[in-house]
Formats: sequence, C-alpha cells, structure tokens
Amino acid sequence: MERQPLYKILPSADSYFIMFKKIFPLLLLCTAVVFPSYSAGIMFKKERIDAVIRSPDTLEIRGIYWFFNEDASATSAAIYYPFPLDSLSAYPHYITVTRLTQKQPIRFDTLPEGIRWDMKFSAKDGDSVLVVYRQRVSRMQGRYIVTTARLWGRPLQSAKFSVTVPPGLILDYWSYKYDTLCIQGDTLIYYSRHAPFSPEVDMLMRWRYK
Repeated sequence: MERQPLYKILPSADSYFIMFKKIFPLLLLCTAVVFPSYSAGIMFKKERIDAVIRSPDTLEIRGIYWFFNEDASATSAAIYYPFPLDSLSAYPHYITVTRLTQKQPIRFDTLPEGIRWDMKFSAKDGDSVLVVYRQRVSRMQGRYIVTTARLWGRPLQSAKFSVTVPPGLILDYWSYKYDTLCIQGDTLIYYSRHAPFSPEVDMLMRWRYK
C-alpha cells in the first residue's frame, strides 16, 4: 500500500521545510498545501485547480495556490511537491512553477518522486504560485487530492475547480457537483466553486469517448 500525503514543517534558523509523504494509492496528485504542525505564520488562503484533459491519456493540472504570511517578520520556505508514480501514471513530462506576484518562473530541483523549490515571504504579505504539469494517465481517469487541506485546521477562504473536456470525449464522472457548465464550441468546461471550503472528498475524474 502506498502512503498518503502528510505535511510537516520542520523549523530551521530562518526557514521552514515543507515535506509531503504518500500513504494511500493515488491516480493523480497535485497539491502544495502546508500543514502547520506549529505556529509557522503562513496561512493557506485559497486555491484554484483547473484540470484539462489534453487527450484520452494526458491530463494537465493547473494549480494556483495563495499564501499569506501572518508574522510580522519575513519568512522563507522550501517546498517539496510530489507526483504519484505507479502503473497508471508516469512522471510528468512537462512541469512549470511560476511566482505570480513577480511574474517570474521559479527554479526547481527535480527529484525522483517530485520537485522542490524555495520561496521567501515578506512580513504581513501574501504570495501566489502557479504549478502546471502534464502527466500520462491510463484508463482515462485522474485524481486530484483535496482532503489534505483539512490538515490546516481551518477551512480555506475559497476553492474553485474546473474540468475541461475536449471534443470527442465525455466527462463520465466527477466527484464534485458542478454549478456552471461553459460551452465553447465542442469543448465543455465544468466549474465547481466553494466558499469557505473544507473538503470531504477528493477530486476524481473519469472520461470516455462519445
């Protein structure tokens, strides 16, 4: 049995290290939340996750994560971002990390099961990060883990999810009830919005040919 993601912050002289471990089987994971095992001062405010089905066997995840440093002093963090690697999902063949407030790419280290990058937070200030990756998947299904956000101990201010289905495919199942359906030609985009957000189930998607 694989291990589920856990989040732990280990203090150092001037930085926090955010670690993730896997505990149960996953099909697809993209998450960058922090579990504050002690008063780290960093608040995970909200997230937006756009799942884009690029082809029957390729799923793209575009995740934007908003953080806020509640401390009166600057803080730095090293963030480890894992990918599940099993018979149904290969290591992502495309990965980018961008700091949106500065509109600059973030350099990251590629590790056997994920990536790692460093961030600095100004005092009483927020920041946001965009993570994009594409991954080959089998059996036309993908999964995004959201229940780990409960480890923060308080709901997110908001969460917005979407699934984009290209022409020729049908969204057969989505574990979140959509509130809006946008039709752009033959492309369908399903939206699910939550405010505040305290997840009870993970985001699971299955699709098939028309």
